[in-house]
Amino acid sequence: MGTVVSAAKSEKLVPGYRDPRKETPVLMAEPGAIGEIRSCEGEWCVLRFEGKSAWMPRESIWGVYPNEEID
Repeated sequence: MGTVVSAAKSEKLVPGYRDPRKETPVLMAEPGAIGEIRSCEGEWCVLRFEGKSAWMPRESIWGVYPNEEID
């Protein structure tokens, strides 16, 4: 089980992607959306929101430190 975090540091929607290559978004997280962090690799983390998972830039997530190891 992962840590619960907020997905958007800004007041804009944050896209979540199928993989970290930033192709077509598979979801859009609203500011303050609460999700479960599953893992992080470098600058990207996988978050789960209401049954959907997506890769999001680490910098857009509240509750994750820049060099924090999450697996």
